[in-house]
Parts: sequence; structure tokens; C-alpha cells
Amino acid sequence: MTEPKDVKLLAKDRLKTWLGKLQNYRIFAPVQHENYSEFAEIQDISTISEIFLDLFNTTISPKDFILPQTECMFGFNTNKKSPEIMTCRNDDEATPNRLVLGIRPCDSLAIAALDCTFDTEFKDTYYLSNRNRTVLIGLACQEPDENCFCTSVGSDPHDGSALDIMLVDLGDSYLFKIYTEKGQQLIDANKDNSLFEMPSDDDLKTGDDLSKDARAKITRKMATAGKPEKLSGLFESGYWDAISKKCLGCGICTYLCPTCYCFDITDEKWGTKGERVRTWDSCMYPEYTAHASGYNPRPARMNRMRNRVYHKFKYYPDLHDKFGCVGCGRCISYCPVNVDIIDIINGIDEVNE
Repeated sequence: MTEPKDVKLLAKDRLKTWLGKLQNYRIFAPVQHENYSEFAEIQDISTISEIFLDLFNTTISPKDFILPQTECMFGFNTNKKSPEIMTCRNDDEATPNRLVLGIRPCDSLAIAALDCTFDTEFKDTYYLSNRNRTVLIGLACQEPDENCFCTSVGSDPHDGSALDIMLVDLGDSYLFKIYTEKGQQLIDANKDNSLFEMPSDDDLKTGDDLSKDARAKITRKMATAGKPEKLSGLFESGYWDAISKKCLGCGICTYLCPTCYCFDITDEKWGTKGERVRTWDSCMYPEYTAHASGYNPRPARMNRMRNRVYHKFKYYPDLHDKFGCVGCGRCISYCPVNVDIIDIINGIDEVNE
């Protein structure tokens, strides 16, 4: 794992004071609703409850901060001799920086995985605008969920490599592991540094022990070694038809997945004015690959299930030398018919090429 650039200690009763000094940021943190949890804006720091840090990973990933479910790309007006292109009503320049507090390591690594697609030689300016004005303050996992398997895909419950700052809960205080210049700027917002202390050797050892304990608590394992190579010879296997039979094609796995990025672009028009809008889509829907001619290269659910697996565990590793899955377990926990990606990948070992 990447080592932090610096480590500080903050007493828990000083957390609200520190957050209150960050006047130029909208602060978002995990919030529990009746049937689900998500990141939501904290309007009044004085009312923030520490309980948000006790939640398991949120039902809905914080991917939406960087790649919104619905995003206006530009507006237009056709009531002229030449078309007029306008900035959107929700212009990013009018929106202050966001601080996402309590994001888990797997979700931060998912955002880093999205960078491989949107921050290349072909820059997605909408994505990068959101990315650059968002600071990620993570929370190391102490009690992983029953379906977490981050250790099987090259990560760890205490992996802060894709975070600006990672918090480690020591009981009465937090270790602040600072990884980036963005993170350092947040520490420096407290000019006199009176809130932060230097951690003792015992504090650092406790943090290391908690990391080992959290890793040991992840009980589900995915056998990922050699899978991209194995998949090369299984494209025509009957295995994909067998595992896709109970899939409903509802797409919940793709909408909750923090690394999925399929989208559609539509023009919404009223009168002479309109907007071009980017909206999440799902490769699990038959319409996603339907051609204007009527031909569909993925006509059956088997084709779409196979594509999802190949994208995460074959195409993405071939392109970026890492899996397109961070092991958060959402697709397992919330699938209405219990399709289990761990069982699917492990079952490949039993398939003859």
C-alpha cells in the first residue's frame, strides 16, 4: 500500500471544530435512511453526529459526486439563424468545492479506476471538473461487511492510496493519514495547528494492529489469480448461459457498482431551448447495444452477463493492469435473486476450455 506523506492525531471531540474551519467546502457524509444509506450534504456542522462513521459502506456509492447520475453538458437555443450554445444552469464554476467525509477505501479506489477512462489523452472535462473540486477523506474499515472482498482484488480495508486523507478510528481520536497536497491544505486550514497533535509510537502501532485485524475479518475470497488469461478461452462456453438463467436484468448491480460508467446522451428540448444531458445507463439492458438497424450484438441476457464479467475481469485488466472491481460487495448484497460475482469468478476454475 502507498505510505502517507504525513500522519497527525485529532481528538474526536475536535472533529466538528476542524470541519467548521473549512468554510470553502460543502461537506458530505454518510446518512442512514429507513431502507438505504447514502452520502448527503451536512448543512450544519454543529449537528453532525459521529454515528455516520459507524455505518457499513453506503448502499449508494459516492461515485455520483464525480460522475453524476444525470449531468447537463451544455444548453442550446435554436431560435436564431445560427445555433447558440450556452453553459448549463448548474454551471460548475458557481459550485464550491466538495469534501466527501467517511468514504471507504474501496469507493475511493473505484474513483481512481474511473480516472483510467475519463482522464486519458482524451480528457472528459465534465468529469475532471467534478474530480478536481472534490476532496476525499476516507475512513478505514474496522468491521468489513459480510460480502466485502477487497483483499481479493488487490486492495485492503486500510488502503489510503486513492484518498486525500484517511481517518483511522483509535477510539477517542483519529489518526489522520495525509496522502496528497489537497489533504495537506485541509490540515493547514487550521493555521496554528492547535487542533492536531503528533501521534505517539503507541498510536501508530494501534493503527497497524487495526489494519491487520480488519484484513483478517474479510472472510469471503475471490480466486482472481490467472482469471484474465483463463477467460480468454471461455467466451463461447456454456457456462455463461448457466449462470445467467436467474438474472432478472434489472441492472441494480450496475447502478450500485462504484466502477460502472456506462452512460447515454440525450437532447431534452422545450420550445427553442434545450440541454444535452448525460445519464447513467446499464450494459445489462438490451437497449444499450441495440443498433439503429435493429441488430443487437448482445441479444440475450447471457451475452450481457458475460460482457459484464469480461469487462471487470478481462478487458479492464488487459487495458489498465488492475481489475475493474474493488470488492465492495454491493452487487452481491443487493441483487434480488442472489447472483454472486464471487461464486461466478470462482466457478470459472471448474470450467473446461
